[in-house]
Amino acid sequence: MKASWIFVAVSFGVAVGQVPTSYRPIAVGAQKLVACTDGHVYGWGYNEYAIAGGQDPYKWHEQLHVYAPQPVVGLKDIVQVAYGFGEKDYGVPPIPEYSRFSLALERSGVLWGWGFAPWEGQLAEVAGTLVPARIAASLTDIVQVDAQTHVLALRRDGTVWGWGTNYYGELSGSIAQEKTGTPTRIMGIDSVIEIRAGRGFSVAVRHDGSLWWWGTPPISKVTRWYPERIEAISDALSVSIGYDVLYILRRDGTVWRFGITDSSHTVPERIEGLSDIFAIAGSGSHLLAIRRDSTLWAWGSNEYGELGIGSDSGYASIAVRVPLDKVIAVAVGKGLSFAVQQDGTVWSWGTGDL
Repeated sequence: MKASWIFVAVSFGVAVGQVPTSYRPIAVGAQKLVACTDGHVYGWGYNEYAIAGGQDPYKWHEQLHVYAPQPVVGLKDIVQVAYGFGEKDYGVPPIPEYSRFSLALERSGVLWGWGFAPWEGQLAEVAGTLVPARIAASLTDIVQVDAQTHVLALRRDGTVWGWGTNYYGELSGSIAQEKTGTPTRIMGIDSVIEIRAGRGFSVAVRHDGSLWWWGTPPISKVTRWYPERIEAISDALSVSIGYDVLYILRRDGTVWRFGITDSSHTVPERIEGLSDIFAIAGSGSHLLAIRRDSTLWAWGSNEYGELGIGSDSGYASIAVRVPLDKVIAVAVGKGLSFAVQQDGTVWSWGTGDL
């Protein structure tokens, strides 16, 4: 299954200070968000709490779906988008039970958020808003943001800050509370060039190529309360998180898998068929990778056609070529893939039903 939407060319750079090694103009959650080079953001998909930009966003509990991309009003000069969610809270109707939110990073380093997150602080000082509002106002010069049930922000000076849930140490032992709406620095790590938020844990790449993590991965029983180096990985350039695996892009252009269960987290495994890679995006079951010649490659499960090879069967143990050229950015969800071409065309394949 394939479809495409046409936008102006998508930005994949951040023109402030320390430039991250990977760019995130697409966010693939229940809602889908795309940042364009004119600074506008388009959204579609699940739209409760107006997280996709909303038509008639005034009813908190109206479970709307937006079936065609539409602009998110109130945003300009955006270079990156992200999404997140929260745990269930048994409130009194019409107060929503779940937290869901969207984030957009302005080129100036200002962070915007919208949605509903009153219990765990993911929108920092804002409990809920149906239109984008500035959040984490105490932070300036942000160059990268990522989120799950917690939010991580990378500043231009290489420091990492976090807020939201800390149930599993995902904000590290520098924060005593189980949750916080106050941006707080993650102590014990600096000179960071990339951050990733996982389910209950966090990952960072330092400028020297070392890879660090803290918190509790989903199927692990080991909690790391402070940033700890993954000794088995060196020369890292970028990282992507699947449910129980890390995908690491090394500086030599190769891509490696690193299982994060308690019993199999010490031996990285190279993914065959990938070389000269400059950007990756991985889910729990499949991976997309862009070569420096702008060709697109895929690896892993193809149960829902997420590899984009014209079928919905099989498993690619060696990376396969996706018939799409001039690719500049990729994003993935469960059983779903997105790619952006140089002309700004956004392509998707796989399933949108999960």
